[in-house]
Amino acid sequence: INSIVKVTNTSIDGSFAFGGGPNTPSNCFSSTKSEWVIYPNSGWNLSSGNLGNINSNNPNAWGSSSLDIVFTTSGTYEIYLIVKNNCGYDTTMQSVCIVDYANSVFSLDTTFGCIPTIINTSNTSGSLLDCTPAQYFWDIQQTVSTCNSSSSWDFTNNTNDIDIEPSFIFSSPGEYVVNLEVTNKCNSTTYTDTILISDIPQLSINNIPDYCDTAIINPTFNIDNCLNPITDYTWSFANGFPNSSNSSSPSNISYDQAGEYTVSLYAEN
Repeated sequence: INSIVKVTNTSIDGSFAFGGGPNTPSNCFSSTKSEWVIYPNSGWNLSSGNLGNINSNNPNAWGSSSLDIVFTTSGTYEIYLIVKNNCGYDTTMQSVCIVDYANSVFSLDTTFGCIPTIINTSNTSGSLLDCTPAQYFWDIQQTVSTCNSSSSWDFTNNTNDIDIEPSFIFSSPGEYVVNLEVTNKCNSTTYTDTILISDIPQLSINNIPDYCDTAIINPTFNIDNCLNPITDYTWSFANGFPNSSNSSSPSNISYDQAGEYTVSLYAEN
């Protein structure tokens, strides 16, 4: 779009004879009129040359031997060349496809999921309307790993990296960036979006020392929420007081008798 397309008249002029007699040679003429027609008649302008008028007897009013056309709107155009002499007409036509710069846009049916999860794409790129099909290339990179997991994803639903609207399946948690590169006759461009894939949290209770006779404990823990905020903590202190807590940092849990006790923690994201 907005670049010059040059078209050139390469027609072969016909000839016709006029006048003459039994003892007089005829006059031979090879003058050919021409006219250009561009359809549709909008979305373009001439940088040089003129379309011409085939019905004029003035050679200066006939079509130029070439045209420099600037197309300002994408689409398919038909360029006609009409030539005429005293013997008749001839017409030829060529189509030209004009595309805008590549445009890459897509949306995802969700940008968050817990493993395993399938995410589908909806390609809304402007290049889908190109009269010459654009090329599409999808790629995913994990940018943040979590829960001691490495990148794990693949295409699914019988799709692949050059489909217009593929589907992905994610098997490991992490932050992933989805890239769509669109390439057409003009250039390439890329659009990205980010997906968060989570898993159940991973936690461990820090060591609680042994005590003599009675004890008051303030348990602590380590947790990886796998990129998904914790929504619930449930502590259990068998034979302790109190014997349960929903705090992320319970304190002053007391035991008044000697023995071996179990402390457990359930966390949910």
